[in-house]
Amino acid sequence: MKFKLRTLVVSAVVALSIFSCARQELMTYTEAENISLAAWVQQYAPNAEKCNDNMYIEWIHRNPNQNDSLVEIGDWVRVKYTTKTLSGNVVNTRDEQVAKIEGTYTPFTHYSPQLVYMNDPNVTMLEGQYEALQKMRRGDIVRLYLSSTYAYGATGFSDDVGYGGQNKLQAQLPVIIDSFTLVDFEADPIITEQKAVDDYVLKNWGLEPKDTIKSHFYMQLLPPYPMSRDSVSNLPDSTVKIYYTGRFLDGFVFDTNIDSVQERVYGRIINEGPLELKASDIVGDTVSVIEGWKIAVKNACFGDRFRVAFVSAYGYGIQGAAASSSSSSATSTDLSYYDYINYIYYMNAMYGGGYGGAYGGGYGYGGYGGYGYGNYYNNYYDMLYYNNLYGSMGGGSSSTEDEELEDDGIVSTEIQPFEPLIFDIYIVPSEGDAIEDSNDE
Repeated sequence: MKFKLRTLVVSAVVALSIFSCARQELMTYTEAENISLAAWVQQYAPNAEKCNDNMYIEWIHRNPNQNDSLVEIGDWVRVKYTTKTLSGNVVNTRDEQVAKIEGTYTPFTHYSPQLVYMNDPNVTMLEGQYEALQKMRRGDIVRLYLSSTYAYGATGFSDDVGYGGQNKLQAQLPVIIDSFTLVDFEADPIITEQKAVDDYVLKNWGLEPKDTIKSHFYMQLLPPYPMSRDSVSNLPDSTVKIYYTGRFLDGFVFDTNIDSVQERVYGRIINEGPLELKASDIVGDTVSVIEGWKIAVKNACFGDRFRVAFVSAYGYGIQGAAASSSSSSATSTDLSYYDYINYIYYMNAMYGGGYGGAYGGGYGYGGYGGYGYGNYYNNYYDMLYYNNLYGSMGGGSSSTEDEELEDDGIVSTEIQPFEPLIFDIYIVPSEGDAIEDSNDE
């Protein structure tokens, strides 16, 4: 409360100085916001460097090796951060510990660094983040103070799919991007994920690239082996009943329909019973599941237990999959700064565009052409990540079928671009005599 009061006091001082000016014309909202942000930074973050009227940067940690490379346009960056209002209320966070402190933690959320492309022009992140990254080296940590022009603009922000804080952000508010960390960056994440999958299966499964059934696609049959093995492909009139658990390489469970795993990971059962697919749809490539599932089940038999690991070309590719939720954890709003500015300049405050418009138009599926992925990745992108993937992927849900996304909270996990996947799969025998045993991990 004291912090909010100090904010209002500073705002009031700025308001008096504005009204005492001899200017005849009415100051715009943007001008008023920038003046107020400058006064706030001078009072509460005096060590922050001014980059321009919309952005201030405060260095928390610098990479001691100043000869390390800076981020460049065209790189993919992995970043962590927590977004706050000027009064310190959390709007969203990639930090698991912050989420737990805020009471917004959810076991459905994979609190890992965000993978983002440094596009030119920028349509992938906040303008303040984009400009700051070009000054940063691997391991650098900064705190950013951004006007709404360099942040969430005329749209504001709320996050109800796992990364949200206690507060929604109103439109036209400045923000703090706290602990903005450049975890890593790279020019070609395809090479990185291929190596990650190869290294994982060699270490954990004892498999080598020669053991793949397709490029960077591993499949390993597990005991106990069924007495008779009827291929799914040879029984197109059958219904294939499947129990599964999906994981990332770090072990995080992002999807499962096994009761015991759901209870252990989520603390409750989200969906019950096996996933049922028509064998004819699998054989005919008409089933709406990711490519990796088609390949795996086509090569499996009824009664098989097996595991697969594959790169994102067979999963969710460069698009990833957004998390889904039917409820929001952000229930309150910080209005002190907004009320002050709005009180003085409301009639002349509204302006269009901003981050929301650029983000919505550029970052969606239709905007990927502007990124230059097709030209950059050439045949690999065209062959795997577009022609053979998106026509059959089935959209932006991280669950294998939309019918499973039924709950009163977050029920699917974000899958980031270039995210390798692991699945443990059990196909119920065609006679159905092992269904009960299948529901154990």
